[in-house]
Amino acid sequence: MTSEQIQGISSRQIQAIETQDLAVFAQAQVESLTEGQIAVLTTGQISPLDPTFIKWLVADRVDAFTTDQIVALSTAQFGSANGISLEQIPYLSTSQIRAIETQDIAVLLGDRIEALTTAQIAGFSTAQIQAFQASQIDEFAAVDFSKFSTAQIAAITTDQFGAITPDQLSALSTAQIVAIDAQDIALISIGQGTVGAFTTAQILALSTAQIVAFTSLQLS
Repeated sequence: MTSEQIQGISSRQIQAIETQDLAVFAQAQVESLTEGQIAVLTTGQISPLDPTFIKWLVADRVDAFTTDQIVALSTAQFGSANGISLEQIPYLSTSQIRAIETQDIAVLLGDRIEALTTAQIAGFSTAQIQAFQASQIDEFAAVDFSKFSTAQIAAITTDQFGAITPDQLSALSTAQIVAIDAQDIALISIGQGTVGAFTTAQILALSTAQIVAFTSLQLS
């Protein structure tokens, strides 16, 4: 079928296409799918598709995915280099972002994390924040890290705090600094100089419990 013919298929007809038939669509055919057609694909059609099918969707049309469809996307479709692309990521709405399952968060590639907008980052639930692996944390630009809500900062795990970079730490507001769980303070890296990145204003904002949580090595 030509691209023009694909675009002429009705919603009812789209849903009638079997997954094995969608799987053999060429790139040009996938790119021809309209937002209306994407929105009516069933979760049963979407889940088994090769990650490349998702990557081939026109970037500014992925906002047509329903939250149920986002949930249905597999970890391979989210985490593969041939899955959802860095060009598509910025077009996801905050409601779509919040629908991403935690196991899919954990496999997002670094360049996909870098492609997230400030609004998208702010939309992550605390459970989603905790789902990021420590190795993914340093992929957040310092300016984006500074936009985390205090609830998101408080939700960061001890392992994640150990991966925070100096630039990320120094970008935090005093309100965010206060939100850091005292037990996480001891995990702030010495080796990469993160402890030394505290600004004077941030140090003054630390609570007694947070000050006590510093280790002797961090203070030396």
